[in-house]
Amino acid sequence: RSAGHPATERPLRLYQERGRRYPLPGRRHQPNPELPLHAELTLTSPTRSVHQADALVWLAEHRPLLGASVITSLPDSSELAGLGFDEWRAWFGKAAAAVMESVPDDGVAIFFQSDVRHAGVWVDKGHLVACAAKHASMNLLFHRIVCRSPAGTATVGRASYSHLLGFCRRVIP
Repeated sequence: RSAGHPATERPLRLYQERGRRYPLPGRRHQPNPELPLHAELTLTSPTRSVHQADALVWLAEHRPLLGASVITSLPDSSELAGLGFDEWRAWFGKAAAAVMESVPDDGVAIFFQSDVRHAGVWVDKGHLVACAAKHASMNLLFHRIVCRSPAGTATVGRASYSHLLGFCRRVIP
């Protein structure tokens, strides 16, 4: 910590290489002469704000969420009893796109979604989110499978796994 910074802030010296910034290592670095040697960045402790409102209305009123990313799990059709299945699918796509559109260019939208069965067929909510990402001009950053039950465990009506998907607008190589 350096003088003049509150206890929750600390300066971090960075060097930049090929457009990305890295903490300065303890040893001597040979920088790219076309880029700045280092920059001063102040890190602060993360904050958390809770808002009680209709999420889609709130996102529309506050986008883009500068300096933020979003982690969410959208409800399935059984949780929105007022909508028929086709109405839910349309709502789901619009809601996923609204979440992604609210994320700034340097942010990430992360979805945790479980597939469900409807009328005897599987509904792949990971695919629904990916379709919304295409509409929102977002790129798939990662897709992981999270097991809810041990492999080989039979489940009824709901998959024994969930999708964990991350999307970003600007990919950093």
